[in-house]
Amino acid sequence: MKTKALVIFYPQCIEFEAILAAQVLHGENLTIDVATPEGADYDGPSGIALRATHSYADVHPDEYRVVIVPGGNTKAVLENETLMRVLKMANDAGAPFGAICAGPLLLARAGLLKGRRFTHGS
Repeated sequence: MKTKALVIFYPQCIEFEAILAAQVLHGENLTIDVATPEGADYDGPSGIALRATHSYADVHPDEYRVVIVPGGNTKAVLENETLMRVLKMANDAGAPFGAICAGPLLLARAGLLKGRRFTHGS
């Protein structure tokens, strides 16, 4: 059984949306990994710095039970092909997604919402 969850951070994302989901998942004994575009720690708009565990390129999507994608300025990574590959591969590996607010726009860009019903706020 997979024992890890992946949280995707990107410039100007809303970190508190992902933090609450990560806290719930951690309470279910899942290890939380945090990926950022280059693997650098994330300095959020709240002023809180969060430690990254991976760059997008270093993520092995088949290791994750679930993937969390917060909202925010998704335009910052809409054209990031490495992130799109990670999302597609996680989907192919059977991971469900928790995409919050504008986060589903990234799933749509990766082609994961075709034929599916979803909601989002942006």
